[in-house]
Parts: sequence; structure tokens; C-alpha cells
Amino acid sequence: MFINLFFFQIIAISIFVLYTEQFLPFATCLCVIECNSVFLHFRRLMRFHGGNHSQLAYKINLLALFVTFVALRFIFLIWLTVYFVFKRQMMYLPSFLLGIFGFLVLIVINLILFARLWRTEFKVRKPRNKDLINGFVQEKFN
Repeated sequence: MFINLFFFQIIAISIFVLYTEQFLPFATCLCVIECNSVFLHFRRLMRFHGGNHSQLAYKINLLALFVTFVALRFIFLIWLTVYFVFKRQMMYLPSFLLGIFGFLVLIVINLILFARLWRTEFKVRKPRNKDLINGFVQEKFN
């Protein structure tokens, strides 16, 4: 999960740097998309410190995480990609290809991250003995 977030940050920053002068709204929108990371990191901290699904704060954070994930990382990013395609006449071909590749990679990374989040939060699985430490299932950080 950390590697996906790392690549997402690298691509988002590179798009921000490349298109700041021409497309300031894109750079601003990518910064707005990063607001979802607050809930993602807060979830990780809560799980790290023993938070569980029955706590109200965990449930509220999880709801905010999934709502902002879908709203900001999917709907908003797909809208930006479509807008980018419609405005392709305003830019050079190499810039357009780099930008569209960046947006497509961000969408794929977000799909993978969302699938892993969904599987972690909602899939019921039996813990194996080696996953138990002091009677609690430990999250594995890759």
C-alpha cells in the first residue's frame, strides 16, 4: 500500500510541476485530490494504535475516507482526464501524451488502492495463528 501511495505522490507532483504555468486549475485540482490522503493516513494511525471497527471515530473516518475517495480520486480525476482530452488542441503532442499517461496511471493506481482498501475493511477472513499477536490480528504493511 505504501508503494502505491508513493508512486501516486510522484506522479501527482510531476504533473503539478509540468503543468503549473499552462494549467494551473489542474495543479490545484490535484492538490484537492490529496485531501483524501488525510483520512487514509488517519485510518492507518488508528489501526496502528489498536483502533477497531466498533469505535465511532473509526467508523466516521472510514465513511469520510470512502466518500472522499470516490468523489475526489475517481469522479474528479476522471473529469480532469476528459477535460484534458477535450483541450488537447491547446498543447503540444508530447505534453498531451505525458499528461494523459499520467492521468491514466493515477486512475489505475487509485483502482488498485481502492480494491485493497475495500478488501481490508470489508472482507471477512479467518486469522491464521501467525497473524495473531496478543490475540489481535495485525495489519501487514508492505
